Amino acid sequence: MSNANLPRELGHRPILFYDGECGFCNATIQYVLRHERAPVLLFAPLQGKTAEDVLRDANLPADIADKSIVVYDDTRHLIRSRAAARVLQHMGSGWSTLGSLLTLVPRPLADAVYRTIARYRKHLPQAESCQLLSPEKRARFLP
Repeated sequence: MSNANLPRELGHRPILFYDGECGFCNATIQYVLRHERAPVLLFAPLQGKTAEDVLRDANLPADIADKSIVVYDDTRHLIRSRAAARVLQHMGSGWSTLGSLLTLVPRPLADAVYRTIARYRKHLPQAESCQLLSPEKRARFLP
């Protein structure tokens, strides 16, 4: 399945793949949903069917589900700090500016910071409860 094979109303929208088994990652998704500028992003766990289908031929590191987020934007896959920057660019307020500035940081440096956060994410604040999503938001989550 590629973005072109998604239902018509969902096609050609960026997909944020995240670790569905990580409380910090789930809390981050809830934060994005509350602060995004417009409801553009779709969401799918890296452990799910959509990730399996969309990312199958992406040539990503084998341990990507354990250590990174991935943004699939039509035909391009962004991982680690570049994926985080893209998500920030979809958010409102100063987050969008921060995302744009993050793309100016050399990738090795930005990814080193990303890897440090990823390594300790199990010790970072996590969602204490699942947010009840409206039907519109729930429809943006892919299997």
